[in-house]
Amino acid sequence: MTFNRLLGTCALVLLTSSGVRADIVSVTMNLNTPSTGANRLSLGFLDGSTTSDMFGTITADININRTTGVISSLVFTGGLISTTNWTINTQSGLLLGTDIVATMGTTLPAPGSTVTSGTFDATEQFLNVNGGTAALPAVGFSQDFGTDPFDIPGTGVGSITSTLNNGVFNLAFSMAIDHVEEIDVGGGLTFPLTFLGSLQASGQVTAVPEPASLALCGMAAIGGLAIRRRAAVRMNRNTK
Repeated sequence: MTFNRLLGTCALVLLTSSGVRADIVSVTMNLNTPSTGANRLSLGFLDGSTTSDMFGTITADININRTTGVISSLVFTGGLISTTNWTINTQSGLLLGTDIVATMGTTLPAPGSTVTSGTFDATEQFLNVNGGTAALPAVGFSQDFGTDPFDIPGTGVGSITSTLNNGVFNLAFSMAIDHVEEIDVGGGLTFPLTFLGSLQASGQVTAVPEPASLALCGMAAIGGLAIRRRAAVRMNRNTK
């Protein structure tokens, strides 16, 4: 690395370290591309089934050590998750899901769920389905989730981890979903609508260098200036 490049790198380190080093960081994570194992819900109703892909973002406040990347707590604060429209063909007709959206939440108040070694209790997290409709036209059933929302809790153990890469912590989030929601189609009849899948998302948090890094930059800069000065003295002597 040349002296000029070294100074540039150290300047970036100094600028980064001079920012606010609050451990509570608000992050936006983007849902990963839907696939068989991620962000693709399997839906079941009566004798029918289908799938629906999820897209969008989730927001969270995390307690992260921006030097080591260790995450100690997690609170989901919203975002916007949209799903592809779906149709379940059943013995009672077509159950249609249209323009369904959800946000993310945590049942615990701040600081929220404890994160230990990158894992947390997924049952403390939930998707709040708060937009779109489900309809079974054959029996005259329709439900507007904008006025009648419901929650889909996580299941088992979720994970949120960080990996340092070029001064940025790359975040990876994963949480399983396995939920049954009773749908009241009228006439005293309720039927289970099942949701099964895995929610996965990625985000970033800027790292803050350790104090040792700042000291190293300072020593390197002083050493570089000394080398330049000695070189300048030699040049002056050679020209005499």
